[in-house]
Formats: sequence, structure tokens, C-alpha cells
Amino acid sequence: MWLGAGVEAAETAGQESAIIRALNEHAKFLRGQLGRRIDMKFTPDLKFRHDESFDTASHMDRLFNDPRVRADIEHADDQGED
Repeated sequence: MWLGAGVEAAETAGQESAIIRALNEHAKFLRGQLGRRIDMKFTPDLKFRHDESFDTASHMDRLFNDPRVRADIEHADDQGED
């Protein structure tokens, strides 16, 4: 099972690798803390990874806002294309 949570702050930009490494190095400690606070028979192992979907979405936004792409989209809308 995959469960995600996100953290984004300007102060951490460009430091994702170091942050992920530090979180994974302390995963056992964090798991222990989590296990004391949640009501589950077994506390899952924690594995942290950088979610790049936000970067991809931002890139797509920039592409759609490009004047050349916007002109193509508006032209397609005028033509009644899908």
C-alpha cells in the first residue's frame, strides 16, 4: 500500500535529496513515534521518496501558458476540435 504526504517550502527547494536521505535514515525512529500515537495492530515501515508529480504539473502549466500553445488551443476551440 502506498500512502503519500507532501511538504513544500521555499526554504527546502533544491535540497530534496538531502531531506529524503535524512528522513530515511531516521525512519525507524519515526516509525516508533508513529506507532505510539496511532491505533494499529502493526505500524508500517516508512520509506520516503521525492514526489516529482508537482514538478511535472508545474512544467505542464508552463507549457499550456506558452503563447504559441495557447494560440493552438484557442484555434482548436474555434474549429470545434476536441
